[in-house]
Amino acid sequence: MKLIKSLKELNINAKDFPIFFWDEWLAFEKNSICDVFLFFDEESKAVIPFKVHTLKFLKKADYIYVPLNIEGKNLKSNSEKLVIERFHAFLKNNKICDVIFPPQHFIIFQTYPSKCLYYEIGTLTVDLTIPENELFNLVNSENRRQIRKSKKLNTLVQFGQENLETFYKTYKSTGKKKGISIEPISYFEAISSYLNKNYLIGVCKNDSSVFAGVFDIFDYTAAYSFYSGTTDNIFIKGAKKHLIWDEFMLLKSKGLKKYHFGGFRLNLNIENDLYNVQVFKQQMAAKITKGYHFIKVINPLRYYLFAFALKVKSLIVGKDLGFINKSGLEIKKSK
Repeated sequence: MKLIKSLKELNINAKDFPIFFWDEWLAFEKNSICDVFLFFDEESKAVIPFKVHTLKFLKKADYIYVPLNIEGKNLKSNSEKLVIERFHAFLKNNKICDVIFPPQHFIIFQTYPSKCLYYEIGTLTVDLTIPENELFNLVNSENRRQIRKSKKLNTLVQFGQENLETFYKTYKSTGKKKGISIEPISYFEAISSYLNKNYLIGVCKNDSSVFAGVFDIFDYTAAYSFYSGTTDNIFIKGAKKHLIWDEFMLLKSKGLKKYHFGGFRLNLNIENDLYNVQVFKQQMAAKITKGYHFIKVINPLRYYLFAFALKVKSLIVGKDLGFINKSGLEIKKSK
């Protein structure tokens, strides 16, 4: 078991892996003021990318992706669990972090390790290998009608780096409407700088109005839904759906097989905003795959002291400052 800087050290082709293993992505992650590592399990020939943020008195790590073998493929469930257990022991023995959190919402584990906080979660994925007409029929009838109407009204969909500021306008508008914090435009400029050609910026507009925007990334087999937004003046109801559908077609033309549309929280209250987002994605042909996320506490004293301090601060400011949004999640402890 050891840490490596790049997949090049293993003499394997990084392009066989998801983009989150590539040097370009690891460099971008490091740019956000954290340490980035690749853990190599020599026994199972498996690789795990992860990052570590050093907070005031807590070293907080995050999985960047789940373990994959040296061919860039998922491990079997039992092998995945063994690799994870050895990885956690490595983190503890080398005092690399105090706690490690799950990866982004569109990445899920098949299993969970011992003595951790875990929860069942799903991911929403669109199969881009399906022929266009069959895929369109998987979109619900009302959305199909709205997409056709948007096209008839000559709504303009554009993709390209030149649309960054227009996309950011939609993203900023959505953040303001929902009262959530947003990334600065420099964050998106950094992604486009590090990834060169493996990102996609799309907008939907007409001559006088901008309706919606997306900012996604992709590798050689899949694309990943990253950020999107809408403005207040969507008088063409199907504009965003039109944009998403055209993105599916563009990704298909590049030979991509999957579009990872985001996470799926299994127990969301119907009144939660995320519930409607999940329904929308399902109505745009996304299917659910279930799996797990987990939080592994390496140093209980440091972690729970920090968590307590966050809870106190949350009460003072009247806003949840916890590490994860617990909406729709049933968190349990494994033995």
